[in-house]
Amino acid sequence: MSLNPWRVIIFVTLCVYATVLLTLTHMPKPPGVFEGQSDKTLHFMAYMVLALLVYLVLSAYRPDQNYRLIKVLVICMIFGAVDESTQPLFGRSADVRDYLFDVLGIVVGSGLALAGCFVVRRYVAGMNPSV
Repeated sequence: MSLNPWRVIIFVTLCVYATVLLTLTHMPKPPGVFEGQSDKTLHFMAYMVLALLVYLVLSAYRPDQNYRLIKVLVICMIFGAVDESTQPLFGRSADVRDYLFDVLGIVVGSGLALAGCFVVRRYVAGMNPSV
């Protein structure tokens, strides 16, 4: 069995992204950054991308998998909860509102991934009626 290079690229991208995300969310904030501003958009965008990547990895490795959307939601929500709850260990504060924006990003990212995969499958099926 040979490895599909796209599967490897998607998996490595997810691993690097998750590592960078955890690193950035656990580093102390530099003075003056986000003072008086909300970082909720960053939480939303970061977790939207995470959900997209997790969905792509699950799709690439298990294309016939049932309940993929639920698995993506659960995996990403647990990741977000662990991320948010461990921040106080590194001098950051855990915020329930941050987690809510993480979850909102996860839901939107999962929905976009689901819709995108549906469109791609329909497009491929139209090009190749045997699919």
